[in-house]
Amino acid sequence: MNNEVQNILNQTDAGQRVFLHYGCTIGGSTLSPLNPSDTKPSFNIYYNEKSGRYRFKDFGENGIDSQGDCVDFVRKMFNLSFRDALIKIITDLKLKK
Repeated sequence: MNNEVQNILNQTDAGQRVFLHYGCTIGGSTLSPLNPSDTKPSFNIYYNEKSGRYRFKDFGENGIDSQGDCVDFVRKMFNLSFRDALIKIITDLKLKK
């Protein structure tokens, strides 16, 4: 795993604070923040015991499923590269590098 990702996870309760910072609700289904035209709650954030981090799963109305950790979420939410997503998270949440 990338050291910067591990650093982010260590400072954000396994990614939970990243999701909360960007307006997500932990647990239960909500409308997808990744799909502005979403009309059916199909977006979930949950703690994954196996990976030891919070993850999202978006079942999507268009038959397009999406899933990943907090870095993947920020990449998709803001259409960023992996590197730019790391920088955005560190900057927005004022994390230590």
